[in-house]
Amino acid sequence: MTIARTPEPDIMAFESMLEVATAALVQYQSWSIVLIAVAFAGLELVIPHHPVNRRRELTKDLVGALAGVVFVTVCYSAIQWTVRLASRGELGGAVFELGALPSAIRVLMVVLVVDFCIYWLHRLMHHSACFWRMHRWHHSIEEMYWFAGFRASLPHILLYGLPQVIVPSLIFDLSAFELAAAAAIGNFVQVWTHANIKARIGPLQWLIVTPDYHRVHHRASERRAVNLGNVLTVWDRLFGTHEAPDSRRSDRCGLVEPRPPVWRMLLGI
Repeated sequence: MTIARTPEPDIMAFESMLEVATAALVQYQSWSIVLIAVAFAGLELVIPHHPVNRRRELTKDLVGALAGVVFVTVCYSAIQWTVRLASRGELGGAVFELGALPSAIRVLMVVLVVDFCIYWLHRLMHHSACFWRMHRWHHSIEEMYWFAGFRASLPHILLYGLPQVIVPSLIFDLSAFELAAAAAIGNFVQVWTHANIKARIGPLQWLIVTPDYHRVHHRASERRAVNLGNVLTVWDRLFGTHEAPDSRRSDRCGLVEPRPPVWRMLLGI
């Protein structure tokens, strides 16, 4: 008679961690980003905002995108792992009981709360020399188009990942489907705000961050701490960091300070 052996604790822990890492890869680097990227790549050919030399920094953009996939998977799975452990202990259960609300409302509430958190983290990165080093890889972009927006250092992704995982998972207790929907919105915003397109959305541009609005933030200057909003312009308007787009000003982007080696910017040091 064969006696089934109970898996060793370390094997069980490894398998559980692998499961979490896989979930993070699927949810945050999902198929949605491919569809969104293809759509915006096409739009940039049809309604470009200005000429872009994509070959100029294509190598850096490829490195940024590939590193981003790895960084997101590692950082978000580590945060999810911590959240899972916390949910089994004293912090078990969601903070708000919102199960009766429609999924769309819950997802929008998460987007709103996360956007508020990201605004303040982004502001911190521009006001602290230490945190700026985490963020300058993103501001090394000199050719603004959809693919360039994926540049983010390891600590940058870890810092942004805290609200992006904790808020939907631990506070609002979104289902896997709802979490994937929220991640898809995040993927859309990431590509949309960096896209090289003429975006005309009428009165909504007062509320929604557009490529023109975000391009002001990326204009070459010393730690340009304006237009820090990620999804909504409301936070900039409320907290004094709003600057209206001006077509008469230069659209030159990039770092004013000497550019460190790419590996240092990737590691945020």
